[in-house]
Amino acid sequence: MTQAQSRDARVRSLTATGILDTQAETAFDDVVRMAALVCETPIAVVSFVDADRQWFKARIGLEVSETPVEMAICRHVLACEGLEVFPDLTADARTSDNPLVIEAPSLRFYAGARVDSPDGVPIGSVAVMDTAARPQGLTAAQTETLLALARQVMAQLALRAQAARLKDGESRFQAIADSMPQMVWSTRPDGYHDYYNARWYEFTGMEPGSTDGEAWNDMFHPEDQDRARALWTRSLETGAPYEIEYRLRRHDGVYRWTLGRALPIRDAGGQITRWFGTCTDIDDAKRLAEERELVSQELSHRIKNIFAVIS
Repeated sequence: MTQAQSRDARVRSLTATGILDTQAETAFDDVVRMAALVCETPIAVVSFVDADRQWFKARIGLEVSETPVEMAICRHVLACEGLEVFPDLTADARTSDNPLVIEAPSLRFYAGARVDSPDGVPIGSVAVMDTAARPQGLTAAQTETLLALARQVMAQLALRAQAARLKDGESRFQAIADSMPQMVWSTRPDGYHDYYNARWYEFTGMEPGSTDGEAWNDMFHPEDQDRARALWTRSLETGAPYEIEYRLRRHDGVYRWTLGRALPIRDAGGQITRWFGTCTDIDDAKRLAEERELVSQELSHRIKNIFAVIS
């Protein structure tokens, strides 16, 4: 991989983390405090190397929040495995002419542990710096601590990536659920209703969130409420699928026959993690079926009368 390809891969991975230019966070601030304390240095940073700048997510003992990438000592850590130590920055050709070494803050010592993105691309470091050279470098305990802190930063990035995936998944589910003609709902394992799609609120005319918890039962016809609650309680206790026909109050006050169904979602161990259900308006179909039944009964009655007359 060429240097340009390596830079492009780094920038893509760094951008994908969403960490750049975010506000200060305790988890990262604690990392630099611990690094400075254990390594006994006045300066510590969590640094990320972008295309044209080095940006500090957290820092202690350093005034600037970023530097041009050409001045980034941390970029040298990206090519190493684990830890890179400069006992005397003035004695190393890679850093001897760096403005941060020649001018203020006149850095002399640097040690950085590499930070990789969740997809395994080097993007930054957890580093400590001093204005005095340290020919002895870091102790074994300090080295292990700095590496451990870098792993903690990587864990934080992984958590952010997981949260982003979950948010994206929730957004997709929301879009799919809102596009469905049925009313869609979901509950916690204990049956607490905490989600309804847009169709539910359009049908019932209720305010978002007003039917969370147990308030859904009040939307049913008074004659159907006890039966619906009993069946739902049985499904929660046994894990059996929930299915019922009941009359649901529409936004105009009219009760319409509705088919309610729900299935449990289980984890690998068989434990129920959520319930997902739908409500389908079947009022027209039910009334049509009732009319057909009446017609069928009437025809049957008339045919019997005809046979009676013939007999």
